Amino acid sequence: MQHWRHAPHALYVHVPFCPSKCHYCDFFSIAQAHPPIDAYVDAVLEEAVHTTTECTPEAINTVFVGGGTPTVLSAGQLSKLFQGLARVFCLTRAAEWTVEANPGTLDIDKLFSMREAGVNRLSIGVQTFRDDLLRALGRVHDRADVVRALELVHEVGFPDVSIDLMYGLPHQTLTDVQESVREALALGVTHISVYGLKVEQGTAFYAWQQQGALHRPEEEEEASMFAWICDYVAAHGYKQYEVSNFARAGHRSKHNTVYWRNESYYGIGAGAHGYVRGVRHENIKNVQSYIRAPHRARNSCTDVRIVEAMEEMMMLRLRLLDEGVPFVAFQEQFGVSLVDVFGHVLERLVQKGWIDITAEQITLTNAGLWMGNEVFGAFLGEARYAVHT
Repeated sequence: MQHWRHAPHALYVHVPFCPSKCHYCDFFSIAQAHPPIDAYVDAVLEEAVHTTTECTPEAINTVFVGGGTPTVLSAGQLSKLFQGLARVFCLTRAAEWTVEANPGTLDIDKLFSMREAGVNRLSIGVQTFRDDLLRALGRVHDRADVVRALELVHEVGFPDVSIDLMYGLPHQTLTDVQESVREALALGVTHISVYGLKVEQGTAFYAWQQQGALHRPEEEEEASMFAWICDYVAAHGYKQYEVSNFARAGHRSKHNTVYWRNESYYGIGAGAHGYVRGVRHENIKNVQSYIRAPHRARNSCTDVRIVEAMEEMMMLRLRLLDEGVPFVAFQEQFGVSLVDVFGHVLERLVQKGWIDITAEQITLTNAGLWMGNEVFGAFLGEARYAVHT
């Protein structure tokens, strides 16, 4: 019971530097001419050491370096960061090591540096293959950069290559989406993540939307885009294993599956989030303050109550379409029956046709996939369980 309070087997590292700020991005990132990268790398490694003194790590199975744009670092800076992390954390021989990359910031030296350090998976932010749409998003790469980057990636020999695509963009059509997906598959990627545009407060897109200057496809057209993507990639050998993620056999994202299973992970770097021994934390979103005192990186810490962990488990694990929420996993984690806690919610969702229940697990139906937000939200505040301490 409560194995969620054990030391994590996953590590997230945040690199907040970017060539420019995309118009839709609300992640913590900074774009400046001369970012203090060397000092930041030193601070990350210092925080890593401090973190392991607070919670001694066991074997690390997955590493994810995200941002921001980690590949704005030079080959030497990447090598120093990755070698330092490998000295602090004990990575298993089969560990999945992912780095987020922008096509316009990749070159052969960086790719060799990452591969030699043990990186075996790249997540490349493509978004679309239309140059005019890329400019509208505020991206700094174009289609030619994507093609060149993928050629180099295959030349160096990365076994896992994922790309991100977006739909529902301003002035984007179904034909645009179809062309981008077809081109992505032709480039030999093993994994595709597809996200509908969400306009978040604090972004340039949000300001333009408030002014009535952001012209997006209608909701029905967005739904048609996503439906076509699901059908097309499935017909070409990519299984939809999570609401927004598609993979060839053996190429699912192991690190992101840690999040969807609501398991623990270390979070290091300015603006990083972590989940360690039942406590969620957020690091300070100020690079200079972080560099000055990485051992005091925590901005906030929240002890997750057991009922909250139960609700989070339902909302996150249901995103895994073929795995869903296993009854055994819930019982092992919390020491109580899932039906005893959420039986009243499950009954309502079954009546709506949004979930399937077998003897082993609960999963979304096709109808439930389209009503995901309503399904996930149905569990909020509904855990009928008396916590005894």
